[in-house]
Amino acid sequence: MSVIPYHQGLRLSDFEISAALHHRTLNPGSAICPLCGIVNIAGHPEVCKKGTPWFVARHEQVKYAIKRALETVEGVRVAVEPHIANTNRRNDLLVTGSEASGFSNHEYDVTVVSLATRDSVETVIPPQVLPTKPAEKGHAHIRKFLAMKAADKRRRLPNGDIPFTPLVFTVGGMMDDNTAQCLKAWQHAVTPFVFSTLCQQLSLILLKAKAKSFVL
Repeated sequence: MSVIPYHQGLRLSDFEISAALHHRTLNPGSAICPLCGIVNIAGHPEVCKKGTPWFVARHEQVKYAIKRALETVEGVRVAVEPHIANTNRRNDLLVTGSEASGFSNHEYDVTVVSLATRDSVETVIPPQVLPTKPAEKGHAHIRKFLAMKAADKRRRLPNGDIPFTPLVFTVGGMMDDNTAQCLKAWQHAVTPFVFSTLCQQLSLILLKAKAKSFVL
């Protein structure tokens, strides 16, 4: 709500604002999901098997928002879904840098996950390292889950000559540690306006995707 909608792409509809306020207060809307008939707890619409899947749309929008931001750096080129050498696999982005740009060649793959998935709910932290305060405990679980998703991406990637980083976001906008480090590096590479626009776009892309599945 802090974004001033000078541009069409940064505007929110009344319904999207309503959905955002519900999500912010962990209010799921309808007590019962009208699509599948089970209890509609916070986060359920993101994983409802009878809901409209918006996974591809939000993924593609995040990917292209990052592409547009990095391409503003002089000497940087960004290719979308190039083939990984000697395989049929593709990562989302290949950044080709230069000495002048300060970027080295690097590949990225975007993943947007929900904290309501079974993998997230069943994530376990060893008792000896589990914080006792509720907020810290929840944060530790989220960090562990996101780290597991990033590690899984790396594990399934064929060995290659180009460095690779999985970019893992939650639907609510949290990131794993390596993704956060990438954004900090990009912040110093692009102009303040470009970085601010990227952050706003990522926030609104994820919010609009959540609103698409929200049921009042």
